[in-house]
Amino acid sequence: MIILVITLTFIFSFFLTTLLGYIAHYVMHQEWSGRLYQAHKTHHFILYPTSDFFSDKYRGAGIDDSGKFFILLFSPIILLILGLGWFGVIPLWAAILVVVEMGITGYAHDYLHEKTHLTKTWWKQFGWFQEWTKLHYTHHVNTGSNLGIFSFWVDRVMGTFKKD
Repeated sequence: MIILVITLTFIFSFFLTTLLGYIAHYVMHQEWSGRLYQAHKTHHFILYPTSDFFSDKYRGAGIDDSGKFFILLFSPIILLILGLGWFGVIPLWAAILVVVEMGITGYAHDYLHEKTHLTKTWWKQFGWFQEWTKLHYTHHVNTGSNLGIFSFWVDRVMGTFKKD
């Protein structure tokens, strides 16, 4: 029984994290988000335009790294989940498990996203990674599509998934 509960907690955490990631990425593609939009444009149009999508070494955005926005967005949610656990609304172990899974998913997202832009990475031996890279390239061509980056289930639900 405990295995089932842990598995369901991990699944819930994954879906929550990918949904929030989609929302954050959507916001970064909206002009009304101001500085976030400008910072994220650096990634799309200066560091990795479609004409120069791959590089030998990942070209980070430095001060314009939009990853800081993800941390700000997720912090209140993480504190809420931990607070629910601390005050006994949900089991504390479940709250910690959700937060750990959110961290793992976030790290995997950043790590694998960087690898999609590299000319040489051992990940390219996997067909799913090659397909994932194509979907991410499509996002750079059509920035209103494939906003999930790590997981495209929200794109499919929201109608923003684009194969080519």
